[in-house]
Amino acid sequence: MELDPRLEELVYKMGLPPVVGRLLFNRGINTEAEARLFLYGDFEDLSSPFLFQDMEKAVDRIATAIKEGEKILIFGDYDVDGITSTALLVRGLESLGGRVSYIIPNRISHGYGAKPYHVNKIKKEKASLVITVDNGIKSTDFAASLKKEGIDLIITDHHLPGDELPQAYALIDPYTEDNFVPKNLAGVGVAFKLLHGLFLKKNSEPKVLPYLKMVALGTIADMVELLGENRIMVKKGLEFINEGNSHGLSKLMDVSGLRGKRITPKEVAYRISPRINAAGRIFDPEIALKLLLSRREKEAEELAGELNSLNYQRQKLEARILKEAESLVDDSKPLIFVYSENWHRGVLGIVAYRLSRKYRKPALVFSVEEDEAFGSGRSPEGMPLIDALSHAHHLLLSYGGHELAAGLVVKRENLESLRARLEEYFHGLSPEEKPERRLDGEFDFEDIKLFFGYHRLFPPYGIGNPQPRFMTKNVEVVNDPGPWSNGFKVLLKQGNNIIPGIFFKSEYLFKFRKGERVNIIYTLKEGDNHGIEINIEEELK
Repeated sequence: MELDPRLEELVYKMGLPPVVGRLLFNRGINTEAEARLFLYGDFEDLSSPFLFQDMEKAVDRIATAIKEGEKILIFGDYDVDGITSTALLVRGLESLGGRVSYIIPNRISHGYGAKPYHVNKIKKEKASLVITVDNGIKSTDFAASLKKEGIDLIITDHHLPGDELPQAYALIDPYTEDNFVPKNLAGVGVAFKLLHGLFLKKNSEPKVLPYLKMVALGTIADMVELLGENRIMVKKGLEFINEGNSHGLSKLMDVSGLRGKRITPKEVAYRISPRINAAGRIFDPEIALKLLLSRREKEAEELAGELNSLNYQRQKLEARILKEAESLVDDSKPLIFVYSENWHRGVLGIVAYRLSRKYRKPALVFSVEEDEAFGSGRSPEGMPLIDALSHAHHLLLSYGGHELAAGLVVKRENLESLRARLEEYFHGLSPEEKPERRLDGEFDFEDIKLFFGYHRLFPPYGIGNPQPRFMTKNVEVVNDPGPWSNGFKVLLKQGNNIIPGIFFKSEYLFKFRKGERVNIIYTLKEGDNHGIEINIEEELK
């Protein structure tokens, strides 16, 4: 196979098969250092938390608070990233001897982020130090109110700052840094950096490793890239999850139907995260946090059951709103922009995600309540939503988020003006090629067998690191397919290589007949006796 000239030296230096080099290149990995980090990176390869300019200051302030017995309050957020960030710091600081409490705002009654009116509750808690997680970088009024009361504030966040930075004791946010701190961390990743710094100061670094469980959950749920440091932390976190868990996480996995099963990002994204999120979406996010913090088996079992019930209610609510929203979609427009007075604010993000995924364009979904509309948006790769909202900021009461996801508030009277402004912005833009349809290239079975020796080094799969997807042409069908589990199994041959293949489409029974030649698109899996098998997704003419 031909290899990009830029990778020839990399492949030669590292002794890699060309197929592995191609897959690395497809994931934006071009240098030997990047390749070694991707393939062999471990915890010790994470950058120092003290690259953050205010980290030393923040760590010293927290250490003083613990030593002096001051009350520390963690101000979190109601999604999985915010809840896992809060759990991580609450348990982490407690393990170091801290007196810790927390606040997680209610999505409906409080909205996103810390606000000046939260200061009264903080004063009642008698906290002298507040640490935000997954929020705070735009909370200038909140910071000013705390400062007025003589309460120190440490902000940990991963969102883009506004025009003015909050007056905080310390700011820890990748987007306020000029140096080489990782920019794509989830909120829980930034919170972990703070905890890591504290454990380093205490000469107890190994004790911070189990907290990577929370990092794995929050990072996967927040849909950030699984590359670089995120990938290392998620990989290690999943290893710890698969080795055993607290009562809370164990009971959550039980109600998610995952008892005894190996947990990958797929299980986190589609089974665990929705249940954690359900509490914050339609009821009280503290239920999910209490579950993650629970040390009592009976309590954990009851809380997990409650989350499971809330998730079922969320599913029914989402299905109704999605059906109503679809009836309002105008597919001729460059974005989906729908609103109603009858939609629950808590599930708008999921509905927007499903609409964006189906129509391959940005989707904004609003719940109109009196004279304000509360919106949530999702966008495919290549159509940055946060940039579009910045383009229309003069029409918004507030907004925040990332390239692919955002939240916003707008006056009811400005909804149609906002629609027009965003349609103008997105006109002519196209999404990147659908990620799950991307091919890593055309390869022979000989290449595939060489890659199989490295396939365990490529997970965990997720955004930025999709499962490798291959095409091979002129493959001989060795035998007629036979039944296998809920699909069919067949032997495929190219040259001297024979590989078992699995497919699930019954119409392929007429194409995969003994002696036929086929062109296939597929992914790899580890089959019986740890041998190679392929999952056939498509047969090409």
